[in-house]
Amino acid sequence: MNLIKKYINYLHLKKESFVDVDIASYTKAPRLDLAERHLSYLKELYDYQRERQTSIESKNSQLVGQASVIVSITALFVPLFIDKLTNLGLVYFSILIFGFVFVLFHYLIAIIHAIKTLQINHYKYSTRKTSTVTRVNRASAQSDFIKEEIEDLIWSIDKNTVQNNRKGRNLIYATRSFRIATIGLAIFTLLIIFFSMTVSISKDVIDVNIRNEKLKIETNCCDLISNDSLEFDNLYFEFNETGILPASSFHINNIISLLHENELLQLEIIGNTDSVGSVKYNEVLSLERAESVAKELIKNGVSKDRIVIMGFGENYPIMPNSSYIGRWKNRRVEIKIKLPNKT
Repeated sequence: MNLIKKYINYLHLKKESFVDVDIASYTKAPRLDLAERHLSYLKELYDYQRERQTSIESKNSQLVGQASVIVSITALFVPLFIDKLTNLGLVYFSILIFGFVFVLFHYLIAIIHAIKTLQINHYKYSTRKTSTVTRVNRASAQSDFIKEEIEDLIWSIDKNTVQNNRKGRNLIYATRSFRIATIGLAIFTLLIIFFSMTVSISKDVIDVNIRNEKLKIETNCCDLISNDSLEFDNLYFEFNETGILPASSFHINNIISLLHENELLQLEIIGNTDSVGSVKYNEVLSLERAESVAKELIKNGVSKDRIVIMGFGENYPIMPNSSYIGRWKNRRVEIKIKLPNKT
């Protein structure tokens, strides 16, 4: 809990509080030259605050632009990796989703903090008043007029310093969020590259093995090892659903290609469910899931005579049904490619 509070304070994820400023009073200088020196000094302070305001607003604008570009590019290119990562397990895929949301969240926080600085109506800057010289009872003596000039500058400087401090704090919070998001994006990118390479390497190994089996089937069918099989990754389903998820298209396409290249291969499709619902209902649901996969294969030219479907209901869980992850893993269809037996 203490760590969360530090995180919230570090990024200022709370409503901004306003503190009114106490304007300092000025006592008239005893000599005119000293009053003129006071006036010159305050003008320097006033100009400094104007320059500071411009600098903060410029840096905030740059930060908004950089964060917006990065968010746009990330949102554009991340979906391009989805096809390569659809056969990741749920845990790894969840890690990537969490990483993407984490990065996006902090970039948005950076943009929000930076944009606050650009909202003119939230910052009331003060300027020197024209009434100092236009009002009827204006100062008639030089020393009195300089005193009023000084008071105007003190008022403006004190007020503007508070506004610039607010903008400066927003810039600090935006920069912190931007830094966290950028580090997170670097880690997220490395994870995508690693998982993409892992998926590609895994696919190449499977393809090589399949081609070796294909070569045996074509050149030496009678001597092929009997009662052997190739097993693909499971296909997973949403709760109480039989529709094939888009993420499963990678596996489906691999199976279709393999079956088209090897006409002798047979297929077993085995449906399973989690333990939610009655035993009888889950048996029917598991069979419907297997049928859903079979229909997709048949639609793509695989003969139904090469397919055997089964539904085991909740009888063969691969993880405990006590957790969400466990139930997700158990809502699956197993696909086994049966190699032809020796005759």
